[in-house]
Amino acid sequence: MEIIEYEPINLYDGRFCKVFHSDLIQLEKPKDVNLAPHFHWHNSFEFNCSISGTLLCEIGSTMAYVKDNDFLFVNPNVIHKSLENSASFLGFAVLVPVAILQLFFNPDDKNSPIIEQDVVNRHRKEIMGLLMDIYRYSRSEKPVDLLGMNACVLQIFHILLSESMATPACTTPPDQN
Repeated sequence: MEIIEYEPINLYDGRFCKVFHSDLIQLEKPKDVNLAPHFHWHNSFEFNCSISGTLLCEIGSTMAYVKDNDFLFVNPNVIHKSLENSASFLGFAVLVPVAILQLFFNPDDKNSPIIEQDVVNRHRKEIMGLLMDIYRYSRSEKPVDLLGMNACVLQIFHILLSESMATPACTTPPDQN
């Protein structure tokens, strides 16, 4: 089994994510990248989304199917691969580099937060709605839609990290002086 590191997602154009569209993948990937499904990893959070049809995803030794209007979440640096499992598959992948989240937290911390699958599952419907908004914005030519796409990325991670990074409420009243 060959395992490769995908090209790093470097975002210099003000985007907080990279969107790969199943119907445009031949144009979106560099010419020297083999598009055959293979195990890979990258330092990005990944959402594999199905609009219609089925996508087979292997994450380590776990197999999962993503069907109509659903998604699969992959934490950074986790070995995985995805394979379209139906001829009429239409979907997209959203990759959010860890560096984007580090803009808002400690940039010297090289560890990325691990988001538990149960947190993702509790908010699945809301996240899928935001992912569909990212998809629509990514297909737009309007410059203002970049703002909408970035807002959706921030909203998704606000949802996901609010539970995992919650701190206990302050038990000492603030100083009244």
